[in-house]
Amino acid sequence: MKALKTLLTFCLFSAPYSGHGQLMTNNGAAITIKASATLYIKGALENKPNTTIDNEGTIYLSGNWTHNAANNCFGTSEGTVILNGGSQIIGGSSTTLFHHLTTAGSAAKVLQMDTEVGGAANGGVLTLNQHLDLNAKVLTVKNPAAAAIVDGGGKIISENQSLDAKLIWKIGTNTDNHLIPFGNALFESLPVSFQTTAGIAGDVTFATYKTPANNLPLPNTPIAVTHIRNMSGLDNDANMPDRYWLIQPSGNPTATLQITHGASEQATNGAFMLRAQRWDPASSDWNMPLAGQTNAGFYDATVPGVANWGIWAMALNSNPLPITLQSFTATPNGHLQVLCQWITASEINNDYFELQHSVDALSFNTIATIAGAGNTTTENQYQFHHLDPIIGINYYRLKQTDFDGAYSYSQVIPIAFRQGNLLLQAFPNPAMGSFQIVSDFDSPADTQFLLIDQEGRIADQFPAQGMTTFYQNQKLAAGVYTLKAISLNQTIGHTRLVLLQQ
Repeated sequence: MKALKTLLTFCLFSAPYSGHGQLMTNNGAAITIKASATLYIKGALENKPNTTIDNEGTIYLSGNWTHNAANNCFGTSEGTVILNGGSQIIGGSSTTLFHHLTTAGSAAKVLQMDTEVGGAANGGVLTLNQHLDLNAKVLTVKNPAAAAIVDGGGKIISENQSLDAKLIWKIGTNTDNHLIPFGNALFESLPVSFQTTAGIAGDVTFATYKTPANNLPLPNTPIAVTHIRNMSGLDNDANMPDRYWLIQPSGNPTATLQITHGASEQATNGAFMLRAQRWDPASSDWNMPLAGQTNAGFYDATVPGVANWGIWAMALNSNPLPITLQSFTATPNGHLQVLCQWITASEINNDYFELQHSVDALSFNTIATIAGAGNTTTENQYQFHHLDPIIGINYYRLKQTDFDGAYSYSQVIPIAFRQGNLLLQAFPNPAMGSFQIVSDFDSPADTQFLLIDQEGRIADQFPAQGMTTFYQNQKLAAGVYTLKAISLNQTIGHTRLVLLQQ
């Protein structure tokens, strides 16, 4: 203890600190705490620049932790910091990398700076004997072991509509079941669990927040959710618990996921047979619930075989969020034939499909009616050969109708057939913001498109992407343009295009 006493003579400056006794300021000195030693600080601790704490023992702190040193003060030491006071803050101008961190005492701890646990050797543990409020900050757990978070009754409070109050767990290749003891403002238990069954998880981000009974506001970052409509096109909030989740691995795992809401957050219409559903940003719709889901209790859902990640919600099994058409394609198949195919992951109250065809993308006619599967949780595949497409542009879409008459449409797919010179058309035309360029499917692979303004200047140039090229308007001025297709320095097709003011 002689070394410790000498050290404190250099580094300890005490002053009254309201609410937390004394303030201990480490003004750039080096503290060494051996494995058998315990340092009690009856107040707050501030680390100034160049501070180092070689902690192989235990620090008990009853006040705030403020880290203003640019370096990580603990280095490779593997000791423990225990926050055992009342309401305490982890803050400062720099991130602290704790090895072992324990929340204890009489009140919740609050992050005011991004914080890491696990130490330089990635073997440290976060022990939650008291609640930890992320407060729109990021808590990173570097230890990949499932035991790196110990639930001692304290909860991790995420609760931020921007989903930036995040826990990032560096799970990597670990395949154990990882439990995150989330809680809400009432400290109800909202555990989330994640267990990799295939692939590599990498760094997994977890966040969640509670909403009012109308399930608004919708998540808008990092993915924008645009609706919670049910199969009839009406808001489904009465059948949804008042909570959203973000689960996003950096790797490509397949995993079993469990999410839980609080008893105070249950759907207006009850809490029985909940099913988790993922928002699909590609289709701006909700995926159907994956098959095989189970419920350990009234307020949770366990989902096996999850391979796609992002924003999640839950809904009653009897009133799920809308189905998502897994795929719809139309491809040339021989001379003047088009093969239309579509796949559903599962179906609820699906009466029939109508495959529709148009020559102008405005007026569509039904060319086939195919019965749906009614109610099923298994994948179904459908197809139809259109034997009478026209020379020119053909447009296809799918209309799906429920037993109660509610219906929805797929996206429109253009298919081109030519006779003579290259067929070239922009859709829509006039266009605003973006458009598709539809050319003959056997056009040369080196085809380039030019957009030429009325002064004869090239406003943009870009390569063809096959039969259909998607173009996003790069803030071109409104006006009339000539769209040219060029191959081997020769014009092989052209058309007129009107761009409207965005």
